[in-house]
Amino acid sequence: MANRYWVGGTAAWDGTAGTKWATTSGGGGGAAAPTAADDVFFDAASGAAVVTLVSTGSVARSVNCTGFTGTLTHSASTTLTLGDGTSGGGNVALLLVAGMTYTLGNAITSAISFVSTSTTQQTIATGGKTLGNWTINGAGSSYLLSDANTVGVTATVTLTAGTLNTNGQTCNWGFFNSANTNTRTLTMGSSSITCTGAGTSWSISTNTNITMTANTATITLSGANPTLSVGTNLNFNGTSIVLSGTGAGVVANSFTCANLTRICTAARTNSLQFNGGNTTITDTLTVNGHSSLNRLMVQSLTVGTPVVVNAAVISTSNADFRDITAAGASIPWTGTSLGDALGNSNITFTASSTRYWVNGTGNWSSTSSWSTSSGGASGASVPLPQDDVIIDNNSGSSFTFTLDMPRIGRNITMSTTNPCSYLSAGLTQTIYGSLIMPASLTTTWGNTVTFNGRGSHTIMSNGKTFGFGVVISAPNNSYTLQDALVTNGTLTLNAGSFITNGYSVTASTFTGSAVTNGTITLDMGSSIFTLTATTASTIFSMGTGTVTNSTESTIVVANASANTRTFTGTSQAFGTVTYTVDNSPGYLTFTGNNTFTTLNVDAGKVLNFTAGTTNTFTDFNVSGSPNGYLYSPGVTSNAVTSPHLAAHSWAATSTAEFIYDIAVANWSAITGTILCKESSDPGRYWKFGSIGGAPNVSWYPTGSLASVLVAQATTTVPFTANQRGKIKIVMLLDNGSGNRVVQFYTSTDYDIDTDTGTWTQLGTDVTGAVSNIGGTGSVTMNYGSLTSTLSNLIGSMYRMRLKVDSNVVFDANFATKAVGANTFTESSPNAATVTITGELIRAGDGRVTIISSSGGSAATLSKSNGVVSSNYLSVRDSTATGGAAWYAGTNSTNVSGNSGWLFTSPNFAGWFDIL
Repeated sequence: MANRYWVGGTAAWDGTAGTKWATTSGGGGGAAAPTAADDVFFDAASGAAVVTLVSTGSVARSVNCTGFTGTLTHSASTTLTLGDGTSGGGNVALLLVAGMTYTLGNAITSAISFVSTSTTQQTIATGGKTLGNWTINGAGSSYLLSDANTVGVTATVTLTAGTLNTNGQTCNWGFFNSANTNTRTLTMGSSSITCTGAGTSWSISTNTNITMTANTATITLSGANPTLSVGTNLNFNGTSIVLSGTGAGVVANSFTCANLTRICTAARTNSLQFNGGNTTITDTLTVNGHSSLNRLMVQSLTVGTPVVVNAAVISTSNADFRDITAAGASIPWTGTSLGDALGNSNITFTASSTRYWVNGTGNWSSTSSWSTSSGGASGASVPLPQDDVIIDNNSGSSFTFTLDMPRIGRNITMSTTNPCSYLSAGLTQTIYGSLIMPASLTTTWGNTVTFNGRGSHTIMSNGKTFGFGVVISAPNNSYTLQDALVTNGTLTLNAGSFITNGYSVTASTFTGSAVTNGTITLDMGSSIFTLTATTASTIFSMGTGTVTNSTESTIVVANASANTRTFTGTSQAFGTVTYTVDNSPGYLTFTGNNTFTTLNVDAGKVLNFTAGTTNTFTDFNVSGSPNGYLYSPGVTSNAVTSPHLAAHSWAATSTAEFIYDIAVANWSAITGTILCKESSDPGRYWKFGSIGGAPNVSWYPTGSLASVLVAQATTTVPFTANQRGKIKIVMLLDNGSGNRVVQFYTSTDYDIDTDTGTWTQLGTDVTGAVSNIGGTGSVTMNYGSLTSTLSNLIGSMYRMRLKVDSNVVFDANFATKAVGANTFTESSPNAATVTITGELIRAGDGRVTIISSSGGSAATLSKSNGVVSSNYLSVRDSTATGGAAWYAGTNSTNVSGNSGWLFTSPNFAGWFDIL
């Protein structure tokens, strides 16, 4: 144990000895570098040095900067570790002073760790400096703040083990964390502690082995979405808690405090959420909205699951409550402008009433828009959650209503036949009863709508679309459709029952997942669910809950996609699933053990069943068919390749003719699209592509990227999206006059086999200096998307032929390729093997691929009787069972790992006896 004084001038504190350290103030250098048992001093004799803490050797028992006027630079990713088994000199752990400079290399990783295990109380003083992360982590230790303490807005103060006494000091921290089960004590006294970080800025997620001594402190969470996360039944023992940050305020689990206050801003998204258990406020609960329009939402975490809030005194106004059970001496809670968002007890709400829209165009938040009678005088208060709303023919002859409130009323009846339109104010809306939309509405409903009623309610859309999504959240109650429902977003059922009543439903995806302790029921009836998502997503999910009355329903996967879409039925029974959209090779994945009345799937699909599951069908109508082309989805590692030529270099006298018979999804793509290329590394040859709809060809005279030459058609192709057409490119590398000439042609009737039809030149000749096409490596030709940056054709490939000096050197005809074949031989004299790589592009020939999710582990398909008559399948790791005869067909491919499948066509002779 020794003292170390800095005498090394401007240098790094790096754990080496040298001349940096002395045993006395201003003494001669040469002392050993500090160890964890040594007290370190930076004092007046250290001068104006700049001392840099680095990642090795920054340890001491204590650091004392009394009299120091220099700079202590705390590098990023460097932890200053202070402490051993004894207390620092003078019981000081850290002493920074006002006259020095302390800089952080990083607001988080420039950290200090107090690790003493001494039970003697030691002081921490920061002299007004801002620290990065600092931690108390010494079993049995005791630390006292002796002045105000500040860390950066993103930095954390952590109490891992030992005692932290804030000593009544003012603290400004980004975050406080004591989420562990070590023995630790937090003593705050009368401190004012403000946590400025966003989200969970105060976390004691377990109260095991923590002691909070009696105090009068105030903890303020001022960051956005302020969240207090504490263990069950934690007692703050006299602390007042204030949530002043904007957005969603959250207090987690049950706890006890003296006062709880939610301070709101001039916004309509402020809330206070109790995340379960019983919360006790021994003095005053203050929940006041900013105004009658900028209201506060006070709610439980889970819709339909009330929380008990026990308060001695209540102060509330301009607040809406959902699933709150008031308790304590303060009941019944009373206040000004209190909204009933349902599920509450012991709260006296403003009496419900009916509000009529008047004065035509206006904002939902404006009193000039509302009256207490149809066509009456305006000036009524804006609807509360318990108020009914009527928009009728007295609302205006032609008008626009702007929904700028998040909670818009109970039963919303828009019975007007006059033209009206909707404007979004960027807020989601919640309705606490039924909804009737007017047929006269000329716009979609632009925001997500949550139906949060308790009771039996209805939805009538009158042919109008919900633009962003619909949520049914009606615990132990129901919503029933009165006509078709259409939303461009997700339809979510998280509480209660959704009864389709036989009407069609259109949504991007459907998600059924009950909230905690809740139940959900999807009553599908004979409805058709049309699901439109094309992104990688769970397109239908009944994660928890029950599907009823569903065997007559139909679920349609409506749009083509190369992305994986998942059906999660969770062992439920469904009616028909139909997936018949063209050119849609993305996986349709089935999870769980489901039962279906019918599965309808046609050419060019991939069905992926989770290994180890059983899906049962009454009818299995799954067959491919010859597309007459190969569809390329433009997905990486899905390509057609062929090593069609040996290494070569075309001479300047060569003439090349390319003919492509294709249908491209987007000829007018702004960025370049490579449709086909012949290349190798090293050595690059040519690429055929399109920029903005104008075809181009690029080549590399020396075989290097730097030598690239490009010829692009002077006009765009006449083909529309996905229209089949032929493109011919003629390259004359030397026309005899010192120039090269590239010509582009298009045709819709040219026949390659008979050389008949009409070519029309696309624009004019593209000329340049004499060139050749170079390259020295072996050559690979590919369509599709072999890599993420090359050959990203999205479209249908029918045929490609290449001539060099009138000799056919490559001719791949995808129209004659056998469905299910992953290789074939092109018909030029080179007879090169053409290989199709990737599950998605392989399905593009018209096959239906049936696989399990795990190679070598089968998924089971079951049908109890009758015959499955399929064809053009590619089957891997599939067990067919249940009593039916499963015929894959003679044109199907038995890849591997299958059982129960018959790779022949059914012979129906004698089947009547069997059936």
